[in-house]
Amino acid sequence: MINKEWHLKNKIALKNRLKNVGLDLSIYKKFPKKYIRINSRNPIKIIELEEGFLKKYGIKVKLEETTIKGIYESSNSNIGGWINGEKNVFFNNNYFIQDLASIICIYELGLKQNKSFLETCAARGFKTILANDLMEGRIKITALDIDQKKYKIMLDFFKKFKIKAKTKLIDSTKFKGNKYDFILIDAPCSSEGMNVIWNPKTKKDVSGLKNVLQYSQKDVINLSKLQKKLLQSGFDLLKPKGTLIYATCTLNKIENEEVIKSFLDKNPNAEIMKVNLKKYHVKNNSSELGVRIIPEKTKGFYFTKIKKGGKNS
Repeated sequence: MINKEWHLKNKIALKNRLKNVGLDLSIYKKFPKKYIRINSRNPIKIIELEEGFLKKYGIKVKLEETTIKGIYESSNSNIGGWINGEKNVFFNNNYFIQDLASIICIYELGLKQNKSFLETCAARGFKTILANDLMEGRIKITALDIDQKKYKIMLDFFKKFKIKAKTKLIDSTKFKGNKYDFILIDAPCSSEGMNVIWNPKTKKDVSGLKNVLQYSQKDVINLSKLQKKLLQSGFDLLKPKGTLIYATCTLNKIENEEVIKSFLDKNPNAEIMKVNLKKYHVKNNSSELGVRIIPEKTKGFYFTKIKKGGKNS
């Protein structure tokens, strides 16, 4: 009974948070597309991949390139690590699965070769791998995480895909390092935008609402306190004229706009940069504080792009 009451209380709080940004619980009935990125270490032609899915696993897959070169939208969600009880030999070998919303946030950082890049809360590491691949390995990467299990997975991926990076198992708010040209703060959050999960038994995406309802209003407020600390510590490590992106996979204002407002009050040398998502063809709304990608073709996501004022050191 207590569990039911707790569940209902969390659901009411979630509905109110979503209502505050013009959304409702219907977002958890939407099933975003799967997006793939070809692995440049072992590339495969799209036609060969489509034929491989049919021949090897008996599934029809149509891969259509998005507005981002090398990123494809899949017509079939059943393209993960296992297909029909068999290990998928193409997965993480010839291609990666990555949601388009998280790909966009890396593209919008505007990374440049031979510059430095810090990612906090980086594990399991696929945004870092994307950043590396975009720069063809010519970028100085530092990746941090506090979760020992995820950190180990990240190290294994970095080894497998030959990613040269400095890594540290640490609370990112306590990290003291050099100054960086680019920083991504992929903050822990209440995951309101991660609105689907894959069910291996039915081989279908199902609603992830149950997972979201683990978080109470108090949890959300506590997460926002951590997010403020992560954003401030990250900004302190940013070079003058450097670029930082604060990102979450949640949708409420408490963990997004309110975090940014609080940060701006304390940092007059921080400038919010405009982001235009029109070219990506994703449903979104934006304000002077950031952009919110609405669950539809992609999962839900929020990010703010920040420039640091001052002269380069």
